[in-house]
Amino acid sequence: MNRLIVSLAVLVLLFWSLFVYRLILRIPDSRNHQSSEISASHTATAQELLALLHPKAGTFKDVRDPFRAPEGRKAQPRKAPERTEDTAAPAVKEHPQISLDAVLPGDNPVAILKYHGESAVVKQGQAIWGVNVVSIDASKVILNYEGSNFELRP
Repeated sequence: MNRLIVSLAVLVLLFWSLFVYRLILRIPDSRNHQSSEISASHTATAQELLALLHPKAGTFKDVRDPFRAPEGRKAQPRKAPERTEDTAAPAVKEHPQISLDAVLPGDNPVAILKYHGESAVVKQGQAIWGVNVVSIDASKVILNYEGSNFELRP
């Protein structure tokens, strides 16, 4: 087991040393202005390495700023859809998809509810996720959402 760890450490060190060596080879020699060749004898300074990481000024002149509106195009206000009188009954609002995980009955009963992957322990009279807990029994929990009650059973 120890040999495996030592072997992996040596391989990682060799990989990174090769990476740094190849990075140093790509730095042009600033002392020799006539030659465009890359000199392997020049040792790079930290400032030269950092300069390679930063983009050159003016490289993104043709790129549009994504946070600005396109030029030559004005934002036009959207028209609200026309309202029509419906004779049908108003749509019933659906309650949130809350599930009941467990009920812990007793003097002060509590229930464990789940909504969008989030669990919460609630007691009677508590409000959470836009619903109010009306009552907690051993077999059901009654919740109120926007004036209408609904039941949850385990």
